[in-house]
Amino acid sequence: MMILSLAAGGIMIGSSLAMLLHAGTHPLSELFQVILLLLGIAMSMAAYPAFKEGRTFVSSGTMKNITSLRPAVRVPKKLTDHEILKRDSTILFCPICGEEVEQPWGEVISVCKKCHRLLNVTSDEVKVVPYDVARPDMLAEAAMESEPEYIPFWKFEVEIAMTDKLRGGNTETGLPDISGSRSYYICAADIPRYLAERWEIDLTIRNPEIVDLPLDKQVELKSVVINQNTATDLSEFLFLRYEEEKPGILQVLRYDFDVKGSRIVYVPYFVEDKTYIPGI
Repeated sequence: MMILSLAAGGIMIGSSLAMLLHAGTHPLSELFQVILLLLGIAMSMAAYPAFKEGRTFVSSGTMKNITSLRPAVRVPKKLTDHEILKRDSTILFCPICGEEVEQPWGEVISVCKKCHRLLNVTSDEVKVVPYDVARPDMLAEAAMESEPEYIPFWKFEVEIAMTDKLRGGNTETGLPDISGSRSYYICAADIPRYLAERWEIDLTIRNPEIVDLPLDKQVELKSVVINQNTATDLSEFLFLRYEEEKPGILQVLRYDFDVKGSRIVYVPYFVEDKTYIPGI
């Protein structure tokens, strides 16, 4: 945009000066020649500052379409012919108790009916997904009259190494840095995005200490509808969205995003007047 604006401005200035300085019959009157000259000067003067401040284009690197990556329900992957044939001849079992597991059309997180473990089930494989149920803070329990809802989050142990970063304009911000080593949280329940995004950012920034709920306390756990592969992609997009929304114009961002481990964490949320209040 800067190059095109400077080129157009230069052509307009050169053409108008040529017509003004050289006598002869020209298709444009002197008034239009002067206007053309002024427009060319204005375009040339505005080209570089406008480009530098980001006013001549609309950034295509925002995360406005992030909701398209999070399905409201599980979307089965498209199986190959080999997977379909193998699926019809394969019986899947829970690796812990040996209970037969229903074969899904695609990847899904389900609960074993016998040992109640979380299982990541594909067309030909079953893996156990470790999980924790977080205990609500004592102050939160005392302040709230109702029992909390336990909402599943994928918790990824992430190592982010920034290799190159350039941001123009006003970059003053009070936002904390979420690069380096930390836990990333991605909501895995069927929760509207306008709620889930705020929860993910909050939990990722403050990385709360998780205290396990006593084993003798039975609570209702919400279903997991986001599989591990999708959640891994969403954790990287969470980092990109967070960096994009900081003040200034993000021009260059190079980094290494390494996921060291993952598990499901059920986080307690109290519901009061249709508002979710975190219990940790």
